[in-house]
Amino acid sequence: MKISQKLVGSFIGISLLTGVVGTVAVIQSQKIAETLAIAEAENVAQTIAVSIAHLKDQHAGLAQHDQAADLQHYIMQMHELQHRDLEVVDRQRQILADAVPEDVGETLAMGEGGAQVQLTLQDGKPRTFLEKSDDYPLGIKLIAVPLKDDLHTTVGAVILEWSPMYDEAIAQSMPTLIIIGISSLSGVILASLIGWRIASSIAQPLQAVTTVAQQVMQDSNFDLQAPVTTKDETGTLATALNSLIQRVKVLLNEKEQRSEELQQTLNQLQKTQIQLVQTEKMSSLGQLVAGVAHEINNPVNFIHGNITHIEHYVQDLLRVVQEYQSHYPNPPQPLQATLDDVELDFLYADLAKLLQCSCLFSGR
Repeated sequence: MKISQKLVGSFIGISLLTGVVGTVAVIQSQKIAETLAIAEAENVAQTIAVSIAHLKDQHAGLAQHDQAADLQHYIMQMHELQHRDLEVVDRQRQILADAVPEDVGETLAMGEGGAQVQLTLQDGKPRTFLEKSDDYPLGIKLIAVPLKDDLHTTVGAVILEWSPMYDEAIAQSMPTLIIIGISSLSGVILASLIGWRIASSIAQPLQAVTTVAQQVMQDSNFDLQAPVTTKDETGTLATALNSLIQRVKVLLNEKEQRSEELQQTLNQLQKTQIQLVQTEKMSSLGQLVAGVAHEINNPVNFIHGNITHIEHYVQDLLRVVQEYQSHYPNPPQPLQATLDDVELDFLYADLAKLLQCSCLFSGR
């Protein structure tokens, strides 16, 4: 639920509570009016009952017919003064006097009203009830008050209409009820308007801040800024969001720079590693070449050290052979065959050249 809806709902709830309080006050006022009307009707009925008992005492010597006539006359006078229905019944619910003379002598019907009157005649307690008829479809509010003698014995009941009293009490309290109703309705309307106004002033800036935050997250555009339209808490929130966006932008730029630096360092490390590998390879190759050169240099030095002696030895041998040839110019046939096979003359010439090349190679 949005915050605007919560605020409007809260204010409407408060206004409705005010309306409920107003409604309860109106209902309570009606109940008070009804209670006052019933109390007044009960007092009037009690007064009438006392007056009827006193009237019987004054006319105790008269005939029963004359007493009934006086009672009917008294009831008619009370009806004209009070402007309400009034009747008197005995223990058998027979009507002794009535504002409607035609009903005198009849027995009160055992409807809802008759049942309430019967209970009053039995226990002697006042009761209120609603009596409906064809003439009064909405009903008439009546109260039954016990009629007692000097011994406090219930001998009948006085039935009095209290609707006019209730209507009068309601009429007197009507201005107050109207004021309460108007105040409650005005409170509901005013609270709703205030709630909507406050919700709009809070929800719209918050919605704008939320929209900017969502766009920044979705598009990764940290150049966006939330509008600061107020100087209250929502404006402070928008300012804080803008500062946060800028801070995140700075941190991302620093992160990119560090990433580039790390990438450059990584590339440099890779190049250095390649160079180290190549250097290691060259070092190994140099060691191999040095080892091979050392292995070659030993026999060469050996040859170099002995080639002079070989040269002297060969020259001595050749000189010996030449001496033999000068002293034995005609060798035996087998020896001559060997000399021919060896090609001694070629051996002299080629061996001289070979010794000369060896001397050159040895650096002599």
